[in-house]
Amino acid sequence: MTPEWNLQKKIIDFLEKQHDCYCLKLIKTNKNWIADLLVLVWNWKCFFIEVKTKTGKASELQLFRKKEIENLWYTNLIVYWYEDFIEKFMLLTM
Repeated sequence: MTPEWNLQKKIIDFLEKQHDCYCLKLIKTNKNWIADLLVLVWNWKCFFIEVKTKTGKASELQLFRKKEIENLWYTNLIVYWYEDFIEKFMLLTM
């Protein structure tokens, strides 16, 4: 497995086991460069997560999709390591 997939798996496990979320790995969609994960939170909201490695960088199209999703009032996180995800998730749930 790639480092990115390992991080995705860790995030999915955290969300599903500790926060009762429903996580979908988005592989092929009708939009190119959509976020990696769609997270559905019971009785709350949904949000997207784009997972990068510490050396990764979001492409221009990914940044465009991020802004496009946020213009629809949904959160779209870009995370680079596990602790980065935890910090952003905790801010999101405050």
